[in-house]
Amino acid sequence: MRRSCHGNARPARRGAAAAIVLSVSILLTGACASTRLRGASDAPLSPSDRKARVLDARTLESSPLTALGLLEPILEEGDDAYWSRQAVEQVAAMDGSLARKGVSAAGVLLAHYSMDPRSPLAAHLLFHGAKLMAGTGQDQDERLALYLLLRLIDEHSPSPLWDDAVWLAADICRDRGYRGDETAVLEEALLPHPGWGTDALSGRFVQKVRYRLARLYERQGRREKALFEYALVINFHDGLALKDDALWRIAVVHADLGNDELEQEALRMLLSECPWSRHAAQARERLR
Repeated sequence: MRRSCHGNARPARRGAAAAIVLSVSILLTGACASTRLRGASDAPLSPSDRKARVLDARTLESSPLTALGLLEPILEEGDDAYWSRQAVEQVAAMDGSLARKGVSAAGVLLAHYSMDPRSPLAAHLLFHGAKLMAGTGQDQDERLALYLLLRLIDEHSPSPLWDDAVWLAADICRDRGYRGDETAVLEEALLPHPGWGTDALSGRFVQKVRYRLARLYERQGRREKALFEYALVINFHDGLALKDDALWRIAVVHADLGNDELEQEALRMLLSECPWSRHAAQARERLR
């Protein structure tokens, strides 16, 4: 990323950043006390072993440390398999019960990430650790969460959690009032996506990013850039959600700019192509 919301330049290189994450995980209450290293004699877990451990952990709500003991060997192996990802999510879901035992779920996840930042499971450990920290309401935790999310965006694309990381990073910037950095996060997110590709979910995500970016441009008074992004939504992502919203915003922006003909053209297109739109009644009122 060009800038992060806490004023640093592009995130540090992997080795240095992993050391930062490890130091932070040590500072989090109980992180190190709860994290064990597998010995060389430990046999690899089979898929059925992982499944059994996760399912057993889900039944141990009153014994979170016992549940954590079942899950940590899965995290240590670092495989990007279904039940490995479920183990990460289960540790995150145990955040409250672990905290009552003096253990930080975020610290556990980030400690495992720092042990092998290149593991296939790294993106999941990083995202869920960052998400937990973003939810504490503490300024320092939110700053670290943002840093971690920007690392994930930079270093783990493509990833099943990449879209979620972009959105959460932008939300943190928005909630902290960093409008310029929210814009930068979204602009950077579009760089790996020059076109739609074949994945419909990826297409919907890019459309959401472009629309959110256009709304930010509007609020910043950058109306021409807003119009450009709205046009991409309606021209390249035809048939997906937000087309009617984009057409409505195009009409509103042109009205603000005094472009009456272009406003009317956008309103006619909205009523013609999206007659079901929630903006249809207002569009008919404004159409001359």
